[in-house]
Amino acid sequence: MINLEPAALVAEVAMLLENATPSREDVFEVRRQVLARQAQLGLRDRAAPECVAESFFRCVVIDHLQRRCRLALEELPYCINSSHTAARGVCRTPSRHSHSQISDTDWAKGWRRLQREHPEVNVYVPGRQSAKRADLYLVTRDEVVSVEFKYVGRQGVRDVRGCAAQMRRYVDKHAATLLTIYDGGSNGGEVRRADHLCSQLGPAVRVVIVPGPSLPAR
Repeated sequence: MINLEPAALVAEVAMLLENATPSREDVFEVRRQVLARQAQLGLRDRAAPECVAESFFRCVVIDHLQRRCRLALEELPYCINSSHTAARGVCRTPSRHSHSQISDTDWAKGWRRLQREHPEVNVYVPGRQSAKRADLYLVTRDEVVSVEFKYVGRQGVRDVRGCAAQMRRYVDKHAATLLTIYDGGSNGGEVRRADHLCSQLGPAVRVVIVPGPSLPAR
């Protein structure tokens, strides 16, 4: 278990990600691994920018929390997990990160258990049969923290209303939530419509913007 209060955990992860700007070498390697994972799992041959961003940040978060909270390797799938199979096996530096040793079977087993013990990770929307889920879940003191990753290019945040509605669903169901925006288009400048999104979300959602190299659409 991650022995931190939800608000403190969000603040710590937010600070971690703010300082986790990827290099071109980072995104090239992560994208290569995502494509390899897609092929291995029989999924479509496409490395979507948000999947690459999520895979990079997920690796950073898992390694940090494993060391910070002294989590045994076998504990990780039960307290840091999600349904995204391609991102699970991606690790930027496997020579230094032990989470790269966790098998797909163990990740899947942990995800099933996480859903049983914390059904709030599956958010149901009226009129839709399938559940809506965040990109990553962190379990701390028997509460759930959700983390969502978005990629934006030069056009900025495209669907402000839809993104705000998505994040508000997590606010309603989870102890705390964090939105991380990978900025691949502004070259360190202002992200278009990001202020508008933050104004709609209010203080209930912590928003972190991380600049990085642009990512191809495929």
